[in-house]
Amino acid sequence: MTDPAGKTENTDTPPAERPGLYPALPAAQGRLAPVTAESGGEAVAGVGEEAGAGSDPEAGKASGSEAGGGKGALPAASRRPLWLRRRSIGALGLFGLGGVIAVAGLWGGLWSDKDASDNGAQSASDAAASAPSPSEEAIRTFTDNYDAEKIANHYAARFGRNPDELLSIVHHTAVAARENKLSPFLLLAIIAHESRFLPSARNNAGAEGLMQIVSTVHKKRYAPYGGIRMAYLPEVNIRIGATILRDCIALTKSVRGGLRCYAGAINSDDAFVDYVLGEATMIKRMASLSPGR
Repeated sequence: MTDPAGKTENTDTPPAERPGLYPALPAAQGRLAPVTAESGGEAVAGVGEEAGAGSDPEAGKASGSEAGGGKGALPAASRRPLWLRRRSIGALGLFGLGGVIAVAGLWGGLWSDKDASDNGAQSASDAAASAPSPSEEAIRTFTDNYDAEKIANHYAARFGRNPDELLSIVHHTAVAARENKLSPFLLLAIIAHESRFLPSARNNAGAEGLMQIVSTVHKKRYAPYGGIRMAYLPEVNIRIGATILRDCIALTKSVRGGLRCYAGAINSDDAFVDYVLGEATMIKRMASLSPGR
């Protein structure tokens, strides 16, 4: 073999004995000593001990030390004590476990927030479902202050109607009055005058229902409730009549003017107006649960 300098190298010498190619190791180092209890479980220590077998002990130790520093030596991490390597592995394991716990905690927190949000939404939904509707609230407010059954019984006896049906009409009147910020007694007085509490009433001019509304004139008002075919339904007829009276009062700036407008007789005498106002006052006093009201 020729080296880069051009010199011919003697190849008769075995590779292990050629200086400069391999670390200076004893010939016996080719064999590894078995790891025994006496060796403390360290393979490197076994190598040093076997290297010195059959020769000077100091030489064996020197050979072992030199073997650990040569080109073929074990990496530094492998030469660390076993307990230190186990501690490093344990630290890595704890670090990995900490990451898993942190991710799990974050995920759990997100789900907790979601559950809290869902529970809050469900609570709000339950509260809304249990709260009284505007209609129920209007009826309750009216009946807390006035005797609705007394009103129904009064008109049932006066016009020969069913008291239960009239009680339902009184309740619908309370709802429509609250929606339009009117006195329910004005609506009851108009019904008493116009139809005598007969839902199917109709006059020759085409006025229909409890509040005698000409449905062909007020088609747009009936549209949200299903059209003019609903004209005889008490709750619809009362609500339409209440909106007409509300708009008439707003137009004329007074209750009396509004009643004239409702009757379509702005320039006529006040017979209708006087009747409605007197009837409303009488019914309110009769049904009041508070003396003096």
